Amino acid sequence: MHAVQMADGRVPLHCILAPAEWSFYPGGAATRGLARIAEPGGEDGAGLSRLSVMAVDSCVGCDVRVH
Repeated sequence: MHAVQMADGRVPLHCILAPAEWSFYPGGAATRGLARIAEPGGEDGAGLSRLSVMAVDSCVGCDVRVH
């Protein structure tokens, strides 16, 4: 998403909200999905986590570590 403010034919303000910022903010799609995977009883938490991140935003690199 882009937000642009114009004044006197110039652009004094241009803000960008990238997909990753939207998806990974608290309550975002990726955050909610990863929280559900982390719930007890999951079979392949690492694999599902990778898949979830790539499905929501393929531009985000990730490294999943299960402890």
